Amino acid sequence: DDPPELSAAQSASLVLLQSACRAAGHELLVELLPPEGEAADEDTTASAITRVYAEGLKPDWWKLPPFDNAAQWNRLAGVVRQHDPWCRGMVLLGLGSRLEALETAFAAAAGEPLCRGYAIGRSVFAEAAEGWFTHQLADKQVVDQIVERLRLLANRWAATRTRQRSQV
Repeated sequence: DDPPELSAAQSASLVLLQSACRAAGHELLVELLPPEGEAADEDTTASAITRVYAEGLKPDWWKLPPFDNAAQWNRLAGVVRQHDPWCRGMVLLGLGSRLEALETAFAAAAGEPLCRGYAIGRSVFAEAAEGWFTHQLADKQVVDQIVERLRLLANRWAATRTRQRSQV
């Protein structure tokens, strides 16, 4: 729902970026973020994906907000498949979500084969970084905390994915 001028500028930039990626042999990942202070919903996201395809773009990857039910992920995957059956997949965006919210999002996304994983940087390092910036954590403690958080989330995703596949 951006103003037409902003939307046109964004589309032109993405078309240029897609051309550069193709020329350089790189894949294109498009991240759809909800506007600041607004929650993403499947209708808005499905509409945005459709508009991107209408502009002639075919990202190799989609990075999408963390939806909390499987029907939302299945609907979005259907939109992607309809417009680009060769799309490599979708990844779940963390948006700095807490562990409980990520587990819910993981459970929702893990059953959709087109959702290949997650990109959750702030959810992994934000707490540790804050401790480091405020001098409450030493370098090694920060590294250990980030490694442990990453290990925990990777294990949770893998376990959720395994459970989802065994139920099919």
